[in-house]
Amino acid sequence: MSRKTKSSHKFTKLAEAAPLLRAIADQLEKKQLDTGSNPIPDLEGLNKLEISVKKEGVAYVCQLKAKFPDPKTGLPLESNSSTTVDSGKPKYKQLKKRMERSFKEIKLALTSGSLPTMESVTLFMQDSEQMVTYPGFGDPHYEAYGKACELFRNAFDQKNLNEMVTAYTNLKTLRSICHDQYK
Repeated sequence: MSRKTKSSHKFTKLAEAAPLLRAIADQLEKKQLDTGSNPIPDLEGLNKLEISVKKEGVAYVCQLKAKFPDPKTGLPLESNSSTTVDSGKPKYKQLKKRMERSFKEIKLALTSGSLPTMESVTLFMQDSEQMVTYPGFGDPHYEAYGKACELFRNAFDQKNLNEMVTAYTNLKTLRSICHDQYK
């Protein structure tokens, strides 16, 4: 089984994608997937499944992408050793992508009125600590960002949703200011 797989199907009418999407849903319940070119007999360990339907000219294209852990390391493909620099740290771009995912998870939890998971907060905090060690990507903002992270972590530890929302909003503002200057 490949670690990354992709398949694509074209339709002239959007409604023609519905039977394929139903078939995919049925197969997912059986923990397998076969849309033609790249059958996946076992979805155990699936990291990510993307299904998109886009209009391309006069046709619609339904794309399916599946990602699995690296068979050697067991880590998601984005986090394997080929994405590290010589110091053992992940490449800045990969770290930033991972932070975006955990920040989004935190946002979704907070907007639904609940606390984020310990896992997403811990990952975000660890990645934040590591991010501020990269020179040239916003150094003047790192101190303020570190303090904002500390407030966020304290609010999480106290399970104070209102303070978490305030701290999250502050982190988001600091991120925007930094990205406006360094992106």
